[in-house]
Amino acid sequence: MAFVLAGCAAASSAGEPRTTETTAQAGPAQIGVSHRTVQLADRLARAEKAYQAGDCAALAAILTAFATSPPRPLQASEESRLETWARAARVDLPPMRGRVLGPGYMRGTLKSGESWTHEQNFLAGEPASLAVSNRGSGPLELHVSNGRKSSVCSFRASSRRVCRFTPIYTQRYRIELTNEGSNDAVYYVVID
Repeated sequence: MAFVLAGCAAASSAGEPRTTETTAQAGPAQIGVSHRTVQLADRLARAEKAYQAGDCAALAAILTAFATSPPRPLQASEESRLETWARAARVDLPPMRGRVLGPGYMRGTLKSGESWTHEQNFLAGEPASLAVSNRGSGPLELHVSNGRKSSVCSFRASSRRVCRFTPIYTQRYRIELTNEGSNDAVYYVVID
């Protein structure tokens, strides 16, 4: 996938989940996986904004914050985005460490009224966390359902930030994101 060069770059089985929880924002009591998921979603959106604005200093600071565990793209079309940003900001990203599934991210653009869906396996007994960050009109609505099409969590990304749950069984979950705004929205969905 080719990225538009910005000023910075030019310069250089079915079952119910055991727990279902959505939180409006990650506070001190929620530090951990869900807090990290929200931070990663926000950093990705801010990094793209800094890259497009040609703000190399801001981009370098954001990428440096990925030092312990950079997110990995879950889409083939996104495989070179972080490397492109790192070259533009002259920052070395560390290799992927940590869990097999995450942290990982997906990026896309939704037109007004448009929806995006993705199916993702989550492992039994392993806490899962999803966060959404976006640029554009918003609000975006996130809905996650299990293999039996039962809702696990649903929220508007403008008011809530993270969905946390622990599946009883390993199964495929459906993630749906809808742009309820009047203009295009660029989104990042982070899964950990």
